[in-house]
Amino acid sequence: IPAFEHLFEHEHNKHLMKLLYRLAQWHALAKLCLHTEPTLEWLEKTTTEVGKLIGSLEISQLQNSPLMSYPASKMLELDIKQPLSHVRLTLTKSQRKVSLASNVPPSRKPRTLNLFTYKWHAMGDYVPFIHLWGTTDNYLTQVVSVYVL
Repeated sequence: IPAFEHLFEHEHNKHLMKLLYRLAQWHALAKLCLHTEPTLEWLEKTTTEVGKLIGSLEISQLQNSPLMSYPASKMLELDIKQPLSHVRLTLTKSQRKVSLASNVPPSRKPRTLNLFTYKWHAMGDYVPFIHLWGTTDNYLTQVVSVYVL
């Protein structure tokens, strides 16, 4: 996944690349409109792998990483044509990392991974719900509302 390569230090980068790949695989399987027993078994195995990868993630070290976010109102004010003056990229052959310059605006807040949300908790319920109710295109009106508009 080239957009995410070298976003973190080497030891975190390898783990996060594997996690992103497994999450993309899980998402593709979860969004299938037609499931068979092998695809549901694959989804269940992928869910287990994602859970193990998330569980082994060293959250305390990732919380010290330079991920920052702006409030939504500030994002609207930013002009994307201008280069970000507060981010300095240091890319050499021996070391690749993103470092923040000392003039970080005070309105930026650090971002951390929050595993105590419903979306992480509900991942294990996808396969039983698909067995019970079928895929989401059978009972959601999202597809219908696109055609009505």
